[in-house]
Amino acid sequence: MRQTIFVCTMLAAVILINNSTRMLSQEKHPSHEKTGVSQNASPKETIFKARAMLDDAKKSLAQDGLYNCCIKDPCDRCALDHQSCPCAEEIKAGKSVCSDCYAGWQRGDGTVPGIKASRVKASVHSHKH
Repeated sequence: MRQTIFVCTMLAAVILINNSTRMLSQEKHPSHEKTGVSQNASPKETIFKARAMLDDAKKSLAQDGLYNCCIKDPCDRCALDHQSCPCAEEIKAGKSVCSDCYAGWQRGDGTVPGIKASRVKASVHSHKH
């Protein structure tokens, strides 16, 4: 299950990166066969499909107890980098959180009771899974 989630997450990331800044070429792409994205899909359609796949992967990880995010709309960073999210536990322990979670707290989207945004620390280098 975890390997499938990892593959879906990585595929979603590849699709987002490859198609967000340029139009799709007319030739057939192997990644489209795996994702169900039409070879004639617009970049916008492809990004929506990738977003849906990433959201589904995060829900599956949460059901498996591997994704415990600390913001309202669970972060993408941990899913893409580690296929897990311990940010809620880490914030309670006074540790740093991923950059997505840090930004969420600064927007007022934090969900851990008793934690103030001013207490939240972000450190890309020390955030470990």
